[in-house]
Amino acid sequence: MVDVRNESSVHAAIHHLLDAGTFVETWLLHSLGIGEWVDPVLLSRCLRALGWTRNPDTALVVRVIPSPSANAWMGDGVRSVWRQEVNRLLDLCCPRRLSLWNEALQCLVLTGSEGAPQQLAQRFDAIAHARLQLGARIAMGLAAAGDGCTGLSSSLAQAREAALQAAFFGQPLLHAEDMDDGLALLVDAAGQVVQVQRPERPGVDVRLQSVDQGSLGPASRSPIVQTAIEFIHAHLAEELSLSSIARHCAVSPYHLSHLFRKEMDTTLTAYIKRARLEVAKQLLADRAISIAEAGYRAGFSDPNYFSKAFRSAYGMSPSEFRRSLVP
Repeated sequence: MVDVRNESSVHAAIHHLLDAGTFVETWLLHSLGIGEWVDPVLLSRCLRALGWTRNPDTALVVRVIPSPSANAWMGDGVRSVWRQEVNRLLDLCCPRRLSLWNEALQCLVLTGSEGAPQQLAQRFDAIAHARLQLGARIAMGLAAAGDGCTGLSSSLAQAREAALQAAFFGQPLLHAEDMDDGLALLVDAAGQVVQVQRPERPGVDVRLQSVDQGSLGPASRSPIVQTAIEFIHAHLAEELSLSSIARHCAVSPYHLSHLFRKEMDTTLTAYIKRARLEVAKQLLADRAISIAEAGYRAGFSDPNYFSKAFRSAYGMSPSEFRRSLVP
């Protein structure tokens, strides 16, 4: 029960929170972070109340990874210092942002573009490579923010998973597009990121001929990237992950992801999808093969996702593409 004598001070505190936007920002980020439905009109009103004229377009999740020596005696005071350091770095990188520390050492961030994409990438990279007090480091996940409540919640979830994978692989920054889809991670009671068993997806045991690899990238490649490409095209119908390809190339997932993006001007995930779609186009020319089977043979385990990816890439559905072929 509220003490009536202090009711005015309670009201003043509530109004202060509302006026400062602290309550709105905290509630909004918390709701989006846990995937709770937010009415589109309410989402728009919240953003306007916080000074946003358009939706954020980038989702970040920043995790603080304590050094082994700090783990034994890490307390609330040390955690507070780390949070302050990260907040200062974020102030330099993206001063216009919505942010919330939803775990002791994890911060959710939504921000808008300020400057050229290359400048933004450099700023994010600078944060990710910063060293905190007591030897702690940062693992950051980055994702493009979707539209509306569902899109923003999904983007934060992707960024969170990317940050977990970055921590697991010991790398500072990971784009959601470069994530290993076959890896399942969680945070244990000590705050460490650990791998958990994920049920294997039934594979399609079909080997396919490679599509024209030259049309998918530059002619000159490093041995590592060339090995990755050859492995991808030899196993398109199977489940491919960043870690499995990196193991085949005898390099770390982070090194392969960075090198592939640099040389091919695209992410590993986007390259695999493009290669599978090119194979699917060839298979669709054979009318004896159903559309769903063409997707399975090309490496798509979900017919709905196959159809959506095909339409996004070529502007028509697989069935429309098949009808457009000359009999």
